[in-house]
Amino acid sequence: MKLKLTPSDIQMKRSQINEYSKRRKELLANEDIRIERNDEDAPVLYEDSQAALLGSIIQNLKEELENSEEVILEDYPENIIGLYDYVTLCLEYDGFEPEEVTYLICDVKVEGEATITTGSPIGLAVYGKAVGTVTSCKTPNGKLKITILEKTKGRCR
Repeated sequence: MKLKLTPSDIQMKRSQINEYSKRRKELLANEDIRIERNDEDAPVLYEDSQAALLGSIIQNLKEELENSEEVILEDYPENIIGLYDYVTLCLEYDGFEPEEVTYLICDVKVEGEATITTGSPIGLAVYGKAVGTVTSCKTPNGKLKITILEKTKGRCR
């Protein structure tokens, strides 16, 4: 099933790819400097893991664009997760009990709201997907299985 993305959704994902690519390039440049100094054991595991995570996010965004179809907002299906929608998810980490949570899908964090940003691993996994979809993503806490249970229109749409 192809993702349904509006023109602004497509533009947003392209902007995210550019932004994350620039940041990843900076992190990798720091790694190159460290290698040139023969300081490969320097404690920069955070930067290394950030570069790897950004690489994964960039790849996911590119795949989403390749596997998407552009739709006009009026044609946007009611069951597809979009910006400013509230989405109820069942989240399951291996070895833990499933947890049902509701989030607002946004492009930036919103004070006073449980939000998922579209550029986060969970946001990338659910944005543009249909209610009922089971998907997964890699998070700092490990692989996460996600079931999209419900969607309601948010306050900004």
